[in-house]
Amino acid sequence: MAHGFPDYGIAAPSDYAFPIVSWDDYFIRSGLVKTLDGKGDIIFHDSFENGMAKWYQTIGDGVNATVELSPDHAFGGDWSLKHTVASGHSIAESAATIPVDEPDRFGAEFRFTLYADYYHPQCRLLYYDLTKYYSFGVRYNSITRKLQYHATGDAWTNFADVTWELNPLYYFHPVKLVIDAKTLKYVKFIARGITYDLSGKDPDVETQTSRRAIQPRFMWRYTSGTYYPSYLDDVIVTTNEP
Repeated sequence: MAHGFPDYGIAAPSDYAFPIVSWDDYFIRSGLVKTLDGKGDIIFHDSFENGMAKWYQTIGDGVNATVELSPDHAFGGDWSLKHTVASGHSIAESAATIPVDEPDRFGAEFRFTLYADYYHPQCRLLYYDLTKYYSFGVRYNSITRKLQYHATGDAWTNFADVTWELNPLYYFHPVKLVIDAKTLKYVKFIARGITYDLSGKDPDVETQTSRRAIQPRFMWRYTSGTYYPSYLDDVIVTTNEP
């Protein structure tokens, strides 16, 4: 049986190259990906450089609303997820499902573009136990200039007065939502360098089929005006949040 390395002489290779299956996995393992507040352990990261295989499109009301991979605008790489609405009160939504073993404190970060009034960008993190799912979410109401959280009874409750500037499509707003799946309560929301305390607040609750998972979701909702898309990029999900 041969042992050691074969003697290639002067033809021996000096470097070895191996294919990278996922750039997102490489970025996490190399420590290049950081969360907004530097907290939590990253268990999921998608910058859509490998397509949208981890995501699926969920569309509510409206006509011809679409979610698709796009090279038009991106936060860091070459691709993002484009959400396009097309008619009155239209909704374009995307989601990814991540299996988990036990409840924990989870975080979800999103970066998205916000170009015009009359749109309600909505960032949610759903937690599924074996009998129900709990919808934790925050949206920006660009008409009333308020941040709202998803509360019991499918209600959206105001918690802050803000005015987010409308920026060109190449500017990505970074936000982070942290929830406690053990106590089934909100923890906090971070946006534009400000941390909002949501501790003790209850999410919306619905029944569901048997599974245990968390699910980051982004919704682009249109109410009036010109049809502008929103681009989603650099989604991060964490566990072990303090």
